[in-house]
Amino acid sequence: METNNFGNLGRFCYVSCWTDKHEESIPLWKEYTTPTEGIRLKLPKNIFKTLLDCGISNEQFLQLGASQMDLNNFHGWPYTNGLAEIERENKVIFMPRIVNLFPVTYTKDPELLHYTVFHEDDNNSQLETNLIGKFKRLDWKYQSEWRYKLFTFPFSLFSIIQNPQIMQDQAKILQTLKSGEIESNFFDIPFDIKSLDNIEITTSPVISIEASQKLKEILRNIPNYQLIPSEQRWRK
Repeated sequence: METNNFGNLGRFCYVSCWTDKHEESIPLWKEYTTPTEGIRLKLPKNIFKTLLDCGISNEQFLQLGASQMDLNNFHGWPYTNGLAEIERENKVIFMPRIVNLFPVTYTKDPELLHYTVFHEDDNNSQLETNLIGKFKRLDWKYQSEWRYKLFTFPFSLFSIIQNPQIMQDQAKILQTLKSGEIESNFFDIPFDIKSLDNIEITTSPVISIEASQKLKEILRNIPNYQLIPSEQRWRK
């Protein structure tokens, strides 16, 4: 997302896109699947586990001057499962540490599509990231989209804790956010296996015999599911 006054801050925003439409959509079949191989999944909203973690390794925790007792007594912060392991690679931090789920808001307001994220006065400055990824143009309203969102910063949590003065150099931080990059095109995080219980799977209107066979092989590993043929009829 290109912001009004801070460049492409949306490059730090990672989303997984879903829909709340109950009925099938021809555009969605064609835009997001190869129709002869496509399926549609219906899952509960809460598909990720939350756990407590400190976001750094035990060795790093002790390097900061903490004792083994401190380590044993510190239970950490709430994280979506999988994010703390990524932070321990010392390349990014997630803010917030919990995956956020929200409905997309469709608008024609240019101030929302490219909204102002950087605010500054005589006393302080603030970077607003909560609404990044929230808005899309009205042309896409038919998607009725919901998004799971992660927002990252190109900093190491361990480096920030070890050298808190890093965060005091505001000009350097802002420059990093304007020009820095994150190597990952995506983050693969585990979902709660319980969310697959009684999963609803709708097959494409023109799914091929080969794709159907492949799907059946995959479903052998899933004990409870509903397999539903498409209600639509297309010409092949």
